[in-house]
Amino acid sequence: MNNSKKRFPNQTVALEVRSFNRRAINCYKKVGFSIKREYLKNISNEDVKFYHMELEE
Repeated sequence: MNNSKKRFPNQTVALEVRSFNRRAINCYKKVGFSIKREYLKNISNEDVKFYHMELEE
């Protein structure tokens, strides 16, 4: 994370994670990410809920 911030200081570090993946969400929260929005994505003809997470400054 620190390397990304140094190389791209004015960019937002973001990721997407499936909403049911609580283990990953908790891990990302521990290192400073927070959920900014949720949305549905169609995967194999099924709507799956995702979270967009961003690293807090």
